[in-house]
Amino acid sequence: WGQQSGTVPHMGVNISPAGNGPKNFAMTLPSPGVNTNYVTIPNAAGMTGFSNITIEGWVKIGATTTANTILNKGAASFDYQLGLNSATANPFFRAGATIVTATPITVVPGVWTHLAGTYDGSSARFYKDGVLLYTQAIALTLGASANEMRIGRGNNDPGSGNIEELRLWSVARTQGQIDSNRCKKFPSTFSSSAGLKAVWHLDSALVDSISGFNGTAMGSVSFDTLSFPIPGVCGVV
Repeated sequence: WGQQSGTVPHMGVNISPAGNGPKNFAMTLPSPGVNTNYVTIPNAAGMTGFSNITIEGWVKIGATTTANTILNKGAASFDYQLGLNSATANPFFRAGATIVTATPITVVPGVWTHLAGTYDGSSARFYKDGVLLYTQAIALTLGASANEMRIGRGNNDPGSGNIEELRLWSVARTQGQIDSNRCKKFPSTFSSSAGLKAVWHLDSALVDSISGFNGTAMGSVSFDTLSFPIPGVCGVV
C-alpha cells in the first residue's frame, strides 16, 4: 500500500495475523451417542474386495455409556468395523460375526487419541498413539456386501465426541508407518500411500479426497475448529 503525508511518501505491506488461512476442523457427534447421528456413505466399488486392512483416525470420545463406532462398512452385515466397547472403551475390530477386542487398551473420554486397527490375513493388531499394544492371531473374512458405509455408527453402535483425519487402507500398515504419519495431514507427505483407499479430513465437509467415498450427515453432525497437528499430542504446543 502507499500513501503520502505532506511531502513524505509512506509505503508498506500488510501482514495478516497467523491463523487467517484455511482452518482445520474435527467432526462432532453429540454425547452420549445416538444412532440417528452419523454419516452415511453409499456403497461403492473399491470399498470391499481386499483381504488386508487398516482403519485409523484421531478420536476424542464424548462418553462411554454407549459404544463408539469410528468406521463401519456394511451396516448390520459388518463387512469391517473399528470401534470402542461401551463402558470399558476397549478398541475392537469386527468382521461379520467375529469381534476382536483389545482388552489391554483403554481410551479416555475427552482426550485426543490416535487409534489404528489392522488385519494382515492372520492377525489383528491395535495401535494407540502410534504404539502397538495388542496382537491377536485370528482368521477373519472381510465382508463384501452392497450395504452402506458409516462414520460414527455401526448398526446399534453410535459414536460420540470428535473424529478427525479418518483413513482407510487396503493394506496392513506397520507400526513405523502408522506412527510416522499419524500427525501428517496430506497423503503427499506420507512415507508411503500404497493401499490408501480413503481419507476423510472432516474439515467442515464429509468428502473423501481419495476415492470419492463422500458422506451425507444424518441427524446432528457438526464441526469444531481444531489445530492440526493436534497440540499436546503431536509434539507441538
